[in-house]
Amino acid sequence: MKRVTASALMVTGLGFAGAASAQSTWSLLDSCTPNSGTTQLATCTSGGKSVTVTAYAAGSGENFAKASMTEWGTNGIGVAYTNETTQSPQHAIDNNGKTELVMLNFTTATMLSALSIGWYQTDADISVLRWVGTGTPTMPNYNTGNLVSSSTTQGWQLVSSADVDPSYSWSFNGGGYSSWWLISSYFGGVSGSGDDNAYGGSKLAAGNDYFKLLSFTGTTQSGGGGGGSVPEPGTLALAGLALAGIVGAKRRRAQTV
Repeated sequence: MKRVTASALMVTGLGFAGAASAQSTWSLLDSCTPNSGTTQLATCTSGGKSVTVTAYAAGSGENFAKASMTEWGTNGIGVAYTNETTQSPQHAIDNNGKTELVMLNFTTATMLSALSIGWYQTDADISVLRWVGTGTPTMPNYNTGNLVSSSTTQGWQLVSSADVDPSYSWSFNGGGYSSWWLISSYFGGVSGSGDDNAYGGSKLAAGNDYFKLLSFTGTTQSGGGGGGSVPEPGTLALAGLALAGIVGAKRRRAQTV
């Protein structure tokens, strides 16, 4: 009976270690439906993994409301709220007038690790947030003042903020798996690093950021379902192997008695 228990724990640990699948990149130009025109929701697929992309915008003192996304040639997608001009640079994802963002809803819990932009003007300070709560996030319940939660177990948690315009791409540590993520124009009040523009200057600032989102990259959990934040596979693997070690130690003690 002891041998069965120890073996089961070893298999469990190895199963946890293999919980992550291959990395995928979702291109907003090639892997989405619809892939042209203006829409409020698009479905993107890469490596058999699907994600829905929805646009939102909120002005000062307003809660987030659905907005529209438009693909602009090979530069990526921009966001526009009702009655916003689609002239450049307002046709991009920006924070001039209102804070614009896209929400990603993966069918399988995913950990984002990178994104790229295809165009910017003036500046491109970007924030990434991960849903760590239970259930489904309801964006109309949030505004820029309450969007970032100080809790590690509920609400939207800030992953990081950065100035992306110098390189057009950004790699970051997603911190964990979740089915819901936000990629937002910078709205202030959150930590980050980087210059205010490509030519130097102050730190991250809101109000002058305009960019078009081109793609995002992440790793999905194999065999996992949707939901809020879940631990990284490496952490679970260590836990499983530690339990196996405890059982093995007990067996050795029993043999010497």
